[in-house]
Amino acid sequence: MKVKISYTIDIEDVPTRVKEILSKLDAGSISFDSIFEKLEDGNVPAAVEEIDKVRQQMGNLDVALVDCTGILEGYQAAQVELRKRSNEPSPQQNQ
Repeated sequence: MKVKISYTIDIEDVPTRVKEILSKLDAGSISFDSIFEKLEDGNVPAAVEEIDKVRQQMGNLDVALVDCTGILEGYQAAQVELRKRSNEPSPQQNQ
């Protein structure tokens, strides 16, 4: 079972944290070679098992990528909000 966790970091650390998450993903481990070998050997049940393993790996990658997308969208929204705040005149400037 997967669960969501959250924690707080400084805004300037967000891109680095996303890079860390992405660097831990092992997309290179997804290969169809084993499936091809099983099919060439006529071992369809083993090929089906290998396909399921690849699907699970891809699902794990997708979950991590969705998480990174959400993190970066939040980061982007926070940056926009910070820019808005920095452009607002302070109450002392209005007097």
